[in-house]
Amino acid sequence: MNIRRVYPRRYWASAAMQGIALGLAVVMVVAAPGTVAKAETPDESIGRVKTLDGEVSVVRAGDTLPVALGDAIVLMDEVRTGADGSVGITFDDETLLSLGPESVMVIDEMVYAPATGDASFSANLLGGSLSYVSGGIAKLRPANVRLSTPTATIGIRGTALAIRTPKR
Repeated sequence: MNIRRVYPRRYWASAAMQGIALGLAVVMVVAAPGTVAKAETPDESIGRVKTLDGEVSVVRAGDTLPVALGDAIVLMDEVRTGADGSVGITFDDETLLSLGPESVMVIDEMVYAPATGDASFSANLLGGSLSYVSGGIAKLRPANVRLSTPTATIGIRGTALAIRTPKR
């Protein structure tokens, strides 16, 4: 049974988890001197960039990185599009999410374990426009899908929607 669980940032905030993470980081640096660690690993990926146009970047762990087709999206990524930018992301549960020009969105939560029925998704649109087509999480646990904006939180019960918020 292949169960995948992605934990929100607050899980890693405990002193014990920070100690484990630091220990693993030291082992990785010592074991592979002279190599540069990637910002994401396949185990951290919750989705992939499927369409891309214009300027698109992701803020990950404080670093702003350009986005290319096929790049991984990981939990807590802040996806940004420029004035000419748009991006389409397909998540592990086949949810489709697109951002229009001058948009900013953070993926807050993603859990998808259909074998156990454990499923949830939460994203925060900080500004701009978003379109959403539901995937496996909304089919399995529709009450566990939330899209937030600066002024509202939307619980998803249908299959598709579009949101536009003022620029940030």
